Amino acid sequence: MENNRKLERYQLKAPAKVIPIDSGRGKRVIDLQTSNICAGGAFFHTLHSLPEGTPVDVEIALPLEHLEIIKESKNRVHLKVSGKVLRCEACGFAVCFDEDYHICRLNAGY
Repeated sequence: MENNRKLERYQLKAPAKVIPIDSGRGKRVIDLQTSNICAGGAFFHTLHSLPEGTPVDVEIALPLEHLEIIKESKNRVHLKVSGKVLRCEACGFAVCFDEDYHICRLNAGY
């Protein structure tokens, strides 16, 4: 199978919250973990996929300990982004991120 990806994808397991934007159904938060991630989206392993096209808000706690510039820090960067479910598989689903996102630093655990 040919890989047509334009953005480099990284294997990364990071804690995440996926919040489906369901009109009239109330706020539902799904605690998951990323499997891989790139600037344009992420894949989440789960047995309970969301339907394709579902709009979602995503919060991911990205670890910083591997970055040379801040190696002494145990902090995480908190990525907040909106997007939609791009595809579903038996083992999870992929979310395509919108271009508008927010990154802030967390000093405590996720």
